[in-house]
Amino acid sequence: MTFENSIHKVTLSGSEISTILFILEGYNSLDSNGYDPECREDVDNILERLEEVADSWEGEFADPKVISSQELEGDISTYRDSDYADKVDILVDNMQTN
Repeated sequence: MTFENSIHKVTLSGSEISTILFILEGYNSLDSNGYDPECREDVDNILERLEEVADSWEGEFADPKVISSQELEGDISTYRDSDYADKVDILVDNMQTN
């Protein structure tokens, strides 16, 4: 029996399974080499098995993390949403006076 044909048991966290599902759901089997039906079948099988695990979870789910738009922008932004609104107001006022 080859590695590819063997069944392997792998321990993954729910977060890791979620990440794999997220990536595979967006996977496009069309690449520079064209359509690969075997790869698409493998991806579909992996998705099916991981979704079964996720769907059968009977424990508690963590509360979703809600982030503000400021957190979404990250550390590179020094402006708050209100700063942006003020800048737009000034721009509009300047356009009207000219």
